[in-house]
Amino acid sequence: MWVYILILTLMIIIMVSTMVFLWKEKEIETETAKNNRKIVSFWTETNPMSSSRKECLKDMFRVLHTHEITLECLEVEAISKLERPEHPFHPAYPHLSAVHKSDYLRVYVLYFYGGGYADIKKFTHHWKDGFDYMDRHPDCWIVGYPEIGEHGIPKSVFSAVKKQWRSLVGVSAFIARPKTLLLKEWLDEVECRLTSLYEKLKAHPAQWPHDAWGKHKGAFSQMIFSAYPVPWSFLCADIFHTLQWKYLQHVHQGLVAPDFSFFGYR
Repeated sequence: MWVYILILTLMIIIMVSTMVFLWKEKEIETETAKNNRKIVSFWTETNPMSSSRKECLKDMFRVLHTHEITLECLEVEAISKLERPEHPFHPAYPHLSAVHKSDYLRVYVLYFYGGGYADIKKFTHHWKDGFDYMDRHPDCWIVGYPEIGEHGIPKSVFSAVKKQWRSLVGVSAFIARPKTLLLKEWLDEVECRLTSLYEKLKAHPAQWPHDAWGKHKGAFSQMIFSAYPVPWSFLCADIFHTLQWKYLQHVHQGLVAPDFSFFGYR
């Protein structure tokens, strides 16, 4: 009889220990999100930033500072310090356009460090409510602004995903919890795509900051055909919207979109 009592006691101890471990793990994860109220933007080239972009950054600093949220615009040297020794930047990274470098970095940095990402655009609203929501909901992985319309989703994305555009968030600004399945699958897919294009990228690296594969406006607004092999939304929106659809229960619309009518920021 005592043997059964001992076995039952051990089982109870194991169950209680497991529950305590899982509770602590969730507590640690939530605390990490609370402590990392930092938003990053990237300036991946050595060319000077336009005065319009500088004004956008000043506005963002002013709005966020009043709510004790940090904003960092990371330039080339600071970006290099974020590279993880156990997971270095993909070897294709130096051959990417400035836009595609930013696309790669947003998922890389958010996967490993968490926090927020923002394009250098005109923002007039704070992000405090978004961070607060994520702190209160450990099962929330992404907080962003409502997607602006079906036209905000690339044509290459499945129609089933496009039909759900009202439930999705945009790519220009969002908060992310680190090390989630959504971010892992996004980073894995980006690096898989870069590997498939690596030889072509070495032969045809980006020629200007907004370069993209195919026929489009070049650096001086003339129509050109670029041999640079990466399509415009290939590393970001194509993947991000599809993964949101897959993990929709972990996505929350809790931010305000930037001012897309402000076209002078470049």
